[in-house]
Amino acid sequence: MNSTYSFVDTSGSASSPFNGTYIFAGQKGVKQITVAMQMEKAVLDVAADGAVMASFVPGDPGTISVECQQTSDFYKFCLAWYNLAKIAATLGDVADFFGGTMTVRNITDGTSHVASGVAIGKLPDKVYAAQGQHVTVAFVCCDIQSITV
Repeated sequence: MNSTYSFVDTSGSASSPFNGTYIFAGQKGVKQITVAMQMEKAVLDVAADGAVMASFVPGDPGTISVECQQTSDFYKFCLAWYNLAKIAATLGDVADFFGGTMTVRNITDGTSHVASGVAIGKLPDKVYAAQGQHVTVAFVCCDIQSITV
């Protein structure tokens, strides 16, 4: 059976406790989304005598990186989120710093990722040039669940 991938079939949302929810789809200035898991689940430790100890490591932290046009509404949403979170934290209120959530799904291949405990790690590097550029916003996620339907 053949299937065709299309980024247009990718959609999602980013929700911030500071400035609400942004719904995005494949055509709203977003170029690509990368979900990266941080933890190795299966870890092997080899002793000097060759004995192997196998470990399962729990936890599902990771990052979701969104590359978008520097003039996109999504980037403006992210800038507001970052600045509002930074102001709150600077004033001593860190309660909602990791209060964001994200969802990314693709209806063609039936996959989705649901992230909680989300914060923006840092503002992306930004180029000022003759032609508009892309920026990549990296979201730090305490938990990312990978789901297939």
